[in-house]
Amino acid sequence: MKIFKFLILSILLTGCAAYKSLSPDSEQMVMSTLWYQHSAEMRAIYYQSFSLARLRVEQALSNAGLEKPPAVVVDIDETILDNSPSEARNILEGER
Repeated sequence: MKIFKFLILSILLTGCAAYKSLSPDSEQMVMSTLWYQHSAEMRAIYYQSFSLARLRVEQALSNAGLEKPPAVVVDIDETILDNSPSEARNILEGER
């Protein structure tokens, strides 16, 4: 499925008629979406961030005498939920 998305987005970058009708910032949107979906650096950043979060939660739980239970608060968009397929669809359909 990922290769299919990559091929479709690559076609847009090669100058087909659909690409010419997209807004001027569409190339940046295509490239950033491709980077997000296929980049080893992005995966490494997520592994690093979640590993640090786990470490901090474990440290908080090891402290005796907490008045309130610890909580983890995250922004779901592009943190827990991968919304890049929706972004790719918006690019293909010319929406923002």
